[in-house]
Amino acid sequence: MRYTLLLLMLLCYGTLFSQEVMTLHQLREEAEIHYPNMAKEDLLLPEFENKRHNLHAGYYPRIHLGGRASWQSDVPAIKVEKVDENLPFVIEDMVKIPQVRKDNYRITLDLSQVIWDGGVIRYAKEAEAAALAVAVKQQEAEVYRLGETVNELFFRLLILKEQEKVLGVLREELASQLQSMQAAIESGVLEAWNREAMQAEILQVEQQQEANVHQMQGLLEAINLLTGKAYQLDTPIIRPTFDTSLSKAIVRPELSIFDARIQQLKANEQLLYRKRMPVVAGFGQAGYGLPGLNMFKSEFAPWLVAGVTLSWKPWDWKQNRRARLNLQIKQAMLSVERETLKQKFQRAFALQRAQSAQYEAMIIKDASIIAMREKVKVAAQRGMEEGTRTSTDYLTEVNREKQAILNREIHKIALLQSNMALLQISGKINELPN
Repeated sequence: MRYTLLLLMLLCYGTLFSQEVMTLHQLREEAEIHYPNMAKEDLLLPEFENKRHNLHAGYYPRIHLGGRASWQSDVPAIKVEKVDENLPFVIEDMVKIPQVRKDNYRITLDLSQVIWDGGVIRYAKEAEAAALAVAVKQQEAEVYRLGETVNELFFRLLILKEQEKVLGVLREELASQLQSMQAAIESGVLEAWNREAMQAEILQVEQQQEANVHQMQGLLEAINLLTGKAYQLDTPIIRPTFDTSLSKAIVRPELSIFDARIQQLKANEQLLYRKRMPVVAGFGQAGYGLPGLNMFKSEFAPWLVAGVTLSWKPWDWKQNRRARLNLQIKQAMLSVERETLKQKFQRAFALQRAQSAQYEAMIIKDASIIAMREKVKVAAQRGMEEGTRTSTDYLTEVNREKQAILNREIHKIALLQSNMALLQISGKINELPN
């Protein structure tokens, strides 16, 4: 028998610790992993790498193969005029000037290589990196806002769980009193209608329990859709614990978006400035055609040309400068918008902190309220047993006591939820321990 009990204890112990539990931190992580838009983050880096490689290709030589066949209506010609008819020779017979052909054919291979571009390619890559940072911050902010939905579902479920516990205790107490009441009715101390009143109250409690179950099932279905898990009604819920000494510093990811966008504008400003620089490039051309470089030689011939080019627009009527000034103005506007949003979060933080203080004060009073309600209930129970109070009086006091107990648990959960909201508003909720 002793070994059987030991085995049962070990089995229960193993089942207890192998059962899956639900924590807020775990739900937030699972929701982030299961969030469909998270796949977008995995695509941002490959897209950036492709853009960066395309920009870096500007450092490599550019090769172009071309060909052309054409006919033109006129060509250069040199005509020798007669100098003097008395000359003993004819100049036209001595000087043979070839005729330039009106048709020409060529195939060329052109090669160009940037020697110095003023830093355009380098700063274009930095601008793309800044754009990637903005996209990543926007993704982080979207995922962070998903946590607000998880918080709401978690605490609504937690409140219903506590309400279910209180309703279970209430039903057991009413059922016990119903059995005790039977003897009082049979002895004539209580009238029979008190039994029906007690039974009706038990049915109402059961009705509330059924409604709670349906609400919890709906919340669990929503949680399972968010997390991709299969939590059940009997899954234990662990209340979160954390340090309540919260600072007023706001580190929301939405603010980081503004910082990243300002850096992006600065990178674009540098890129515009670099586009004002001269560009030096080398070039070369190898060709084969009719005619070659010597247009008077009427035969196919190869050729080779090489050199250096300089391209610079020294005056653009200050277009580039005004474009850079506009980017600076946009940076200032973003800074103002950032401070406006930060102030909004600070106001929300102050209001939420006051809400937390309110729940703390209510919890202190709850203990006294419950103690008083219990005394009144005991007095009503004694009066009902003695026949001086009705079951209605007793049920009223029982409901008040259980409501006070439920209110205390709701206030505790509301305080947790309020403190979580403080962390969510400040941007520090991801710092919670596992």
